[in-house]
Amino acid sequence: MNLGMVGRARVAGIVWLGMGSWLLARGLAYREAAGESAQLALILGVVIGVAKGLTVLRKSSRRVIARIEASPGKAPVWTIWPKILLLLIPLMIAFGWSLRHYYGESNPEIVLGVYSGIGAALIASSFPYFMFAARH
Repeated sequence: MNLGMVGRARVAGIVWLGMGSWLLARGLAYREAAGESAQLALILGVVIGVAKGLTVLRKSSRRVIARIEASPGKAPVWTIWPKILLLLIPLMIAFGWSLRHYYGESNPEIVLGVYSGIGAALIASSFPYFMFAARH
């Protein structure tokens, strides 16, 4: 499917927002198991995640937006992200699986904090895509 700049920006924003929401919900599933430390793990995860989303991942979003702007005509959806990011996705999935597998039962607060932090970071870094799409 070929999309223009606005369509590709919207797809990128929806993917980041969707994955961030999914990870945040997945992390919240560990809240009960984390017990007393759940609230602290959640707050720290979200605060650190939002800070990372507004700094590090926002820079990444801007690079992707520049990539989208570099090909203003219609282009395939898979060209939104650089190939290296597409290669890193399986590694990130493996990291998440390992975290749940090795720490989910013994340290659920770690899974809660990491998942909610990454989810919050992705959600925060999705806004530049939507702002770009709204401007164009």
